Amino acid sequence: MHLSWTTCEWLSLSEIECSRFDVFGVYIIWHGGPVPRVIYIGHGNIAQRLKAHGDDPIILAYRVYGELLVTWAGVPIEKIDGVEKYLRSRWPELIRDELLDVAPIVVNVPILTAAL
Repeated sequence: MHLSWTTCEWLSLSEIECSRFDVFGVYIIWHGGPVPRVIYIGHGNIAQRLKAHGDDPIILAYRVYGELLVTWAGVPIEKIDGVEKYLRSRWPELIRDELLDVAPIVVNVPILTAAL
């Protein structure tokens, strides 16, 4: 399945104006810096979820390692869980929810950074 990720550039979690878009899909939050890592992969109403994560002290604690960055893609609701499971198989997250009991759906992945 081909997804249209928001950008190939890094978007700062702190600078996203969440009230300007209404997308339901999957998203990836990671930190930059010398050793970039994926912090969290999630799904839902992207604006609502990123707003919540932007206020979450557990997520914000990772700022010490580098700027918090994000990308997202719209995904049909019936495919969300499978897409998220595939993305989670690609990158070990620093904060991980329970593994989904669904078959992964292979998608194109964003280029977060060569180090990931």
